[in-house]
Amino acid sequence: MSIVDTFGTIKHKAFLRMVYLAENNMKPGTVLGYHAHNNLQQAFGNAQTLVELNLNRERTFPGENSKLMPGCGAMSAPIEWCAQRECDVIIGKPNTLLVELLCEQEKLPAKRFLMIGDTYESDIRMADRVGCKSILISDENNHNTNCVKCIKGCMEFFKC
Repeated sequence: MSIVDTFGTIKHKAFLRMVYLAENNMKPGTVLGYHAHNNLQQAFGNAQTLVELNLNRERTFPGENSKLMPGCGAMSAPIEWCAQRECDVIIGKPNTLLVELLCEQEKLPAKRFLMIGDTYESDIRMADRVGCKSILISDENNHNTNCVKCIKGCMEFFKC
């Protein structure tokens, strides 16, 4: 579950109310995230509230027309710098918690899952840590892993 502030207008008091409301009504094992847009000062203030629950350290992710967009790591690094400490918990990739919860929910071992990702540092490292197979979507493969140039290339791994 995520709180998304598309216009960057959620004030601190309203933000806390949403966090508490979500936290008290989520099913066990559900993770709460926060994604801010447009108003950096407002986003920074709200993100400070959640510094203990950093989602992941990905610096960028691919947006429209292959434009790199700032990821959660781009927001958490300056907060950690200002706070002069690292986040207490990192829930997102490459942490394996989300895959472990999926395995538990589906009652399947991690080796039965396939992670298809565009970032070695988070997607593929998470798969390696938890023991599931992975495919990296990238123009270059410097990591000795299954790699394709585009999502359609993944089909070659499923041919009988």
